[in-house]
Amino acid sequence: MISLQKFWEKEQCPIVNGIIFANGAVMPIEMDSTKRGAGDRRSVLAGAETSLDQLEALGHLSFSFYTEMGEVVDASHSLKAVCGGGGMGGDGFVALLRYPSSQLEWVAFFDFANPFTNIKFSDDRIEAHNNLGETWSFPIDAPEKISIQAR
Repeated sequence: MISLQKFWEKEQCPIVNGIIFANGAVMPIEMDSTKRGAGDRRSVLAGAETSLDQLEALGHLSFSFYTEMGEVVDASHSLKAVCGGGGMGGDGFVALLRYPSSQLEWVAFFDFANPFTNIKFSDDRIEAHNNLGETWSFPIDAPEKISIQAR
């Protein structure tokens, strides 16, 4: 079984468009083809759940080094969120970890998001801003229910 935590500790993230959970489950996410502009909302489409092990068995799994560009801690809820970019210019990620242990809960990685540079907790969500001028909002307990708003 692939340990997401071990790869994360080596500053590597699976190149999977979607949400990767600590237990290896993967919820693939695709972006709709709607044009975007100021004030527009982009939507995401969730695919069928799979796993890192299944993707590896099919030969569809590779990893990218990541660069952290933002971090926020909510000590009262023992949570830390980080964001940044991957090995390619279009890569962006948001991750939720337990604080202070840095035990990974989930990672949202997208090769079409561009790097996320700012991050904050907002109620029961994580809001991350990318360099495309978008705010991506992830419910902490259901990160696959992403909403995206242009700034």
